[in-house]
Amino acid sequence: MNPTPPKPALVDVLSGRRYVVFDGFTIGRAPGASLVIDSRRVSRQHAMIRGDASGFLFYDLKSANGSWVDGRRVDRPVPLLDGSEIRIGSYRYSFLTGTGGARPAPEHFEADATMVLIDKTPMVFMVADIHEFTSLSEGLDEAAVAHMLDPWYTRCRGLVEGAGGTVDKFIGDSVFAYWRSVDPEVRKAAAGCAAGVSRSLEGLGSLAEGRCGVALHIGTAAVGAIGGGDQTALGEAVNLTFRVEGLTRRLGYEVLATAAFIDGWDVGEVRFEPLGPHAVKGFKKEVEVFGLAAAASS
Repeated sequence: MNPTPPKPALVDVLSGRRYVVFDGFTIGRAPGASLVIDSRRVSRQHAMIRGDASGFLFYDLKSANGSWVDGRRVDRPVPLLDGSEIRIGSYRYSFLTGTGGARPAPEHFEADATMVLIDKTPMVFMVADIHEFTSLSEGLDEAAVAHMLDPWYTRCRGLVEGAGGTVDKFIGDSVFAYWRSVDPEVRKAAAGCAAGVSRSLEGLGSLAEGRCGVALHIGTAAVGAIGGGDQTALGEAVNLTFRVEGLTRRLGYEVLATAAFIDGWDVGEVRFEPLGPHAVKGFKKEVEVFGLAAAASS
């Protein structure tokens, strides 16, 4: 009887601990990572390894402090060979293919490819937008508008990261964030974050006169860097989340969630009220939405 061949793995150079590698293997400080590194020099979502029958690629997910493979900083996907050394902060790992020999880069590898596809993993998306921001910022120059928004950005980032999420980007008076899991506890955390963001304008000078609409949705996306730029998430589900936020003005709820976000978990003390199906711009099919009761307009 032939012995089972060893699986691809990362081996901690110092401790010798072995971590089995699979397609979509993530490295970071976040508790949900495949390899959790508890260090402030490591980003929450720091890096990822993708692989198939033809080979493996290492992606740095635009981490704050970078990643190195075989002594070179990673600025685009890098093929991993048997024995490749990966360095993240002060941590070093040897990559072993399990074949005892070098493997070529995947046949579909493109040197300029920068998107890390997460097309099989559902994620929670959140979009928030300041209503009537144009009137709130009327007469202000660009520097004054930036000064006005900066404390709101800081507050939103704190709320998202405190709930275990990632801020993808700030777009003017909007914020887009996501969570790389749809577990009940993650959805509960995202709902609490959304409620907090809906109140995030309180005490922020002239912004306090405004309202903030928030949308929650679950779907899949492509996550990575485009053209060497910042990491971002793209896809139909992302677009839908932006469109659902637009319904907050018409329906009178600061926080809306889609049926996809509600389905399959016990919301417990988080109370969403069914608001029925609604048409959203750019989508042929109506979307069933729910309003967070505690965030309903008076």
